[in-house]
Amino acid sequence: MRELLRADLASRLRMIAGLALGIFVFLVVLGGTYQALGGSAMLGDSFRSENTPSFFSAFAGETGVDIFEPASYLALGLIHPLFLVLSFTLGVAMGSASVSADIESGRSELLYTHPRRRSAIIDARLGAWFVAQGAVLLAAFAGAAVGSRLSDELRDVSLAAIGRGVVQFAPLTVLVGTLAFAASAVSTTRARALSVSIGLVALAYLVNLVSLMWHPFAFARRVTPFGYYSPTRALVAVDVADTAVLLAAAAALIVFARTAIERRDLV
Repeated sequence: MRELLRADLASRLRMIAGLALGIFVFLVVLGGTYQALGGSAMLGDSFRSENTPSFFSAFAGETGVDIFEPASYLALGLIHPLFLVLSFTLGVAMGSASVSADIESGRSELLYTHPRRRSAIIDARLGAWFVAQGAVLLAAFAGAAVGSRLSDELRDVSLAAIGRGVVQFAPLTVLVGTLAFAASAVSTTRARALSVSIGLVALAYLVNLVSLMWHPFAFARRVTPFGYYSPTRALVAVDVADTAVLLAAAAALIVFARTAIERRDLV
């Protein structure tokens, strides 16, 4: 299975490098724009009122957050839609192709008739994805760290705080990736696994966004995985309970995927 892990990483090397570079550049540019736009004073004078508009706070992943403060501005980068797309792409791409692509291409007749447990194949691909996702998250930390050094105000945010933000984000990427693996384990085509994965993640994001902007719908926030991730609070301290919930859900999805691949007809 080590050969399969290495082959998966080699085949995705350009994607991994491109996503890591994209996230790094995005967070560096985000930090640079803070200084270019005049910092908290200028941004506050331009946009801030007595209460930060709920639309702005919603994009920061928390109600009542002043996103023009240095720490909150950095936290905004760790939940910005572009950052989420770049971060989730790897897990969705590798996960959705983990089983269904073998069935589509006919490789399943070679891979899954081998005298070993089928789940060993998905385990190897999970391992390859964990390594690749770790590289992308390291690029996110490096980009946020470099970007924060481009502004006198952002420098007040410690590297440890940035690290906590990335650590808090990691379980969310794990959950999204394992969702794609689970969808692939029960799909016959990669397109179906992709559509299920992307559709569920997009729906969860929209529900979370509406729950943050519209108070009567606030109860729905904890129904989505995004309700268990707040980069603003994570810069202060990692929420162990929220992390545990996301990792437990991801573990359940892995168990489901491994069970499904053992029981279904793949050849």
